[in-house]
Amino acid sequence: MLLGAWTALVYAGAVPSGFVLDDHYAVVSNPVVQGEVSPAEAFTRDYWGRVPPGTIGTYRPLAVLTFVLDARVGGGEPWVFHLTNVLLHVLAVLALFGVWRSWAGDTTAWAAAALFAALAAPAEAVHSIVGRADVLAALFGLLGWAAHRTPGLRAATLAAVCYTLALFSKESALLYPLVWCLMEALRTGRWRVLPWGRLGVYAAVTALVLGMRKHALGTFLGATIGDMTNPLVTASWSGRVLGAADIFWSQYLAGIANPLRRLYMCSAPACAPVGVDSAGAWLGLGALGLLVALALSTWRRAPLVSAGVAWFLLLFLPISNLLVVGPSVYGERLLYAPLMGATVALTHAVSLLATRLPRPALAWGMLVALGAGNALAVQSRHEDWRDGNSLALQGIEVQPRSTLLQMLAAEAWMRLGRWAEAEQCARDAIALDPEYGRPYGMLGVALDQQGRTAEAQPMFEKAFALEHSEEALLNLARFHAQHGDPQRALDVLEREARNLPPGPGQLALAEELRRQLATKAR
Repeated sequence: MLLGAWTALVYAGAVPSGFVLDDHYAVVSNPVVQGEVSPAEAFTRDYWGRVPPGTIGTYRPLAVLTFVLDARVGGGEPWVFHLTNVLLHVLAVLALFGVWRSWAGDTTAWAAAALFAALAAPAEAVHSIVGRADVLAALFGLLGWAAHRTPGLRAATLAAVCYTLALFSKESALLYPLVWCLMEALRTGRWRVLPWGRLGVYAAVTALVLGMRKHALGTFLGATIGDMTNPLVTASWSGRVLGAADIFWSQYLAGIANPLRRLYMCSAPACAPVGVDSAGAWLGLGALGLLVALALSTWRRAPLVSAGVAWFLLLFLPISNLLVVGPSVYGERLLYAPLMGATVALTHAVSLLATRLPRPALAWGMLVALGAGNALAVQSRHEDWRDGNSLALQGIEVQPRSTLLQMLAAEAWMRLGRWAEAEQCARDAIALDPEYGRPYGMLGVALDQQGRTAEAQPMFEKAFALEHSEEALLNLARFHAQHGDPQRALDVLEREARNLPPGPGQLALAEELRRQLATKAR
């Protein structure tokens, strides 16, 4: 009860937040969540409720179904979604305690769970509604391990169900059977005994879920990866590995060590491929090597430390971009499941230290201070996540060299009607990546709103020339229409329609312009 109350207290300030960033795609514009299609469609669409060819390539039907339930219960109010995230985090913390206590003991497991409950580094998984996929996958990963290590048909069935639910929550749950087997080998010391029957069931579950994913999205595991959200996608093998190692050192480890450091996303050029001359890359590889060495060197003397570190490594490496390229170059929420193991390892190490100190309270006092500091840091994040504007403007304070963050800040200033500030952020985004089209469109809007029409027009044209998106096309056409030239706006739309099939926005604007011209002619 105390553990649950502590966890809820730390995150109570997250409940009044609104829909932020990807929450709009996952909830507000998701036809499954909004009731436009049957809830069963969650199994035939992606995380945003889209179907091919417009899918983003993420398949998380269980998370979508929980969104549907929240929408029905709360009438679509965002606080209900945030409350559910907090309650799921409470359950994950309780599961962390309950599952590890039989091995670590009550004190170590409770302290590890209490520390994890307040960690600021993975806070995005709770603050962001879309982070629910990470929380759900971690929760079922823990419960699945508890069932996996229990003999009997009933436990085997529960383990398979938990694995299925974890896979329906997030694709990275594929690693859990491997994690469970390794944990059991470390816990029991029996390395040559594998539960082949259960592994066969897990393999069948994997094939079933991936088959459903292939049927829904057209791919077994592929996802849409843009070179802006993950610039490592176009890098050479060495550039990708060194870039991922640099991000591990400069972003992930920095965020774990300093709970006041807040960065929820990154992009080029701040987070990008690097060369062999990057000190951060070698420091990152060195840190990973030390963690591997720690896991290997302690598996006999302190198997609990080895297990916690191995849990962290196995669940972090697949989403680190070191092994495979993922949809994102960096994300705080990706640390949620890995840090569960890290807190167990750290807490057990502290308990061992306490037995060697003349005053054991000193060791436990350091752990309490770490937890309290992180809990206070989480409170400072509640305001960041209150709305999209505060989050975007906080982002460029932490990482001004991120093109994507400068664009989001420009959008935030636009919503606030601060056109000069929006202009500056758009110009900063262009300076960081002159070949990316969208910031030019933002700059055009900011200039136009300030009455600088002659400067705005070439920005709209540049944006469309670089990316040829429907958004850039509509911005250019609307610009001409708003400045008294609807015929030119219609010509732009019709010329593009001869090259590519027009989108719904393009068709609607073209029809509106034709009506305007017909009325003017009469």
